[in-house]
Amino acid sequence: MSKVSKVSTASAESAERTVSAKSAESANKSEMISQTGSEKGQPGDIIGEKIILRPMTLDDTDLIVTWRNKDIVRKNFIYQKPFTPEGHQHWFHTMIDTGKAKQFIVCEKINGSSHDVRPVGSAYLRDIDYEFSKVEFGMYIGEQDAHNKGYGTEITTLITEYAFKVLKLHKVFSRIFADNIPSIKSCLKNNFIKEAYLRDEVKLEGRYRDIVLVALFDDSNG
Repeated sequence: MSKVSKVSTASAESAERTVSAKSAESANKSEMISQTGSEKGQPGDIIGEKIILRPMTLDDTDLIVTWRNKDIVRKNFIYQKPFTPEGHQHWFHTMIDTGKAKQFIVCEKINGSSHDVRPVGSAYLRDIDYEFSKVEFGMYIGEQDAHNKGYGTEITTLITEYAFKVLKLHKVFSRIFADNIPSIKSCLKNNFIKEAYLRDEVKLEGRYRDIVLVALFDDSNG
């Protein structure tokens, strides 16, 4: 069992902005902890009903590599080659450090506590495009016993609120394998719409795979 780690406020932009992650469409009473801190969590944490999203650090490298190499995670990624610490560190320095992506560790609450938590997966927003006001969203649960607990739906709610309320983006989209029904259902439950069905979009291990494009929009962000 691990505790929520302290988060560096290296990003001046994120340090200046605080957010409430209360969703108008959900009654989960989730809240974003401000950069000044709170007894409910560490600065930068996003607090949900069942989970906490905390900003990923390089200290999470071993966790990320272990999860990404598990078949339950790997099979749902377009990039399916073995994941390495070097590869993850390259991603961190070229995407996270540069602000091109935001990534969080998904922590499940133990007995409903925001203080006692266990890391079970990750969620990210990648290729943040401020010019066209859009971003790609992805997530995964790396611990087998954390599946089928409704975390995917809550992750989607929290991360899209972050994209709209903090990053002020207009569109969040995701590319999902057509046979990944749970992920598609999770997005549709959060009011994503199906934008396209791409037949034989990628070829993996000698087999063509179809991809579904889903998206969610916030018209208040022009």
